[in-house]
Amino acid sequence: MELDNKVAILIGLNDVGIAVAKGLLNEGAAVAVSDTDQTKIDIIAEYAKSVSGKILGVICDVTKTEQVQSLIQKTLDNFKKIDILITNFWDSKSVPFIEVTEEFFSELLDKNLKSAFRCVRATVPIMKNAKYGKIIHILPLVGYTGSTLNEVPLSTASAALMGLTRAVAMEGANEKIRVNAVAIPLIDSKSFHEIYTEDLVKKTKDKIPLGEICQPKDVVGPVIFLASNRSDYITGEIMIISGGSYTQ
Repeated sequence: MELDNKVAILIGLNDVGIAVAKGLLNEGAAVAVSDTDQTKIDIIAEYAKSVSGKILGVICDVTKTEQVQSLIQKTLDNFKKIDILITNFWDSKSVPFIEVTEEFFSELLDKNLKSAFRCVRATVPIMKNAKYGKIIHILPLVGYTGSTLNEVPLSTASAALMGLTRAVAMEGANEKIRVNAVAIPLIDSKSFHEIYTEDLVKKTKDKIPLGEICQPKDVVGPVIFLASNRSDYITGEIMIISGGSYTQ
């Protein structure tokens, strides 16, 4: 298995996060999962039992520095080290730009950008001491493309997180800390169909050369690759998962 004897922290258990958590466990990692929803943590705990995996579940609000620090410490107390950090959280609302207030803009940047900073800032010293680490941000593709759904704060935060990824990668390279990101499009999930009309779903699908909307499972392989030793010579990169709808 690719991640035997590795310890991973995964923060954010939306549909993609749940799929990634299962993938980490399948590859032999000990996993600390965190979310504000205990029900989602319980889903992973039950799955871990079914595959005899090592799991730690921690309620954590990543907008609170003390809760992030507590998550890191609990992981160390249970698993003695941290090899991999995966951030996977974002929040957005469809609001036309001319209606975006400064308070709303700041709120979403705090959730989508500063929260990732808090997690990385708390983890890097541990990885620095170990002379090893993999940091992976799962972030919205709209940081590249811009959003057509009135999501200026989300697009802004995602683009800035790409910058944070590259900058920390350069600083961490001498300590063998690799920092990368996976940029993902709209995901075919229950919430996707609840939020968007079937007409929009069809239009989205029609724009994708591979002809299918991204599934949570499609994100798992790239994340496992970046977390594994196979990607040791890769840092500062943004891996695009788009079905061909956006290329560089």
